[in-house]
Amino acid sequence: MKTNKGKIILILVMVPVIFISGVLVMKYTLQFPVVTITIPEQKEKEAVSVPVPIAEVSLLQEVVDEEKFDPAQATSTDTAFEGAAPRYVLLDVPFTVQAPFGGWADARQDYGCEEASILMAMHWVRGEELSPAQAEKEIIAISEFENEQYGDFHDTSAEDTLKVMKAYFKYENAFVKFDIGTQDIKDELAQGNVVIVPIDGRQVGNPYYTPPGPPKHKLVIRGYDDATQEFITNDPGTKRGEGYRYKYDVLEAALLDYPTGINEPITEIRTAMIVVQKM
Repeated sequence: MKTNKGKIILILVMVPVIFISGVLVMKYTLQFPVVTITIPEQKEKEAVSVPVPIAEVSLLQEVVDEEKFDPAQATSTDTAFEGAAPRYVLLDVPFTVQAPFGGWADARQDYGCEEASILMAMHWVRGEELSPAQAEKEIIAISEFENEQYGDFHDTSAEDTLKVMKAYFKYENAFVKFDIGTQDIKDELAQGNVVIVPIDGRQVGNPYYTPPGPPKHKLVIRGYDDATQEFITNDPGTKRGEGYRYKYDVLEAALLDYPTGINEPITEIRTAMIVVQKM
């Protein structure tokens, strides 16, 4: 009985010991390696799945590029934003003074600013050069045409100047706009059109005019420069008129249409421009 009782006690003691030992063996041989392997794998997957902020980098680059934009270096196609108007425009319009060889005593040339202006515009339309000899010949010819057709060649209003241009050159791709200002002129130039404007020449302060300047005058505007706030003109009233610049506000203040005739009084204050488009 003692032997059997001892065996029973031994079995009762050993079973829990063996069970606990098995649990410990399973914990350290199976669970621990799983934990040490699983955690690094999860971290690696998370690192790979994080998106790179490409859009934020691109946006920052655009902002930096805008800050570097220099309006003074702009050309006719440079813009700070897509779709914006160019800051600089200069059309290749040939130049002539209205008295190419100094024939100011000839009334056809002395009053020839309208004829010289439409002549420059038409040679630009045709892509032709304009020599002084050719310019003098054509200014006189246009004046003679006006005299025959309309009975006078002196001052001509914006509407009548356009009428002469269409009749003499057989060219229809031009029109008159009234009540205009700086922005209207710039808008047409930005579209690649040449502009002819009537002005009171006494108001622009051109030092090369015979003082005080012509009260009724026309000139060609061929471009503008936002960096200097200036229009770029071909002014036939002086031999130094090629590419002559007037401040926006100065030229706008001088804009003034005038009636057709010989020194006719101005009874209506109105601005105008002739817009000439290429085919």
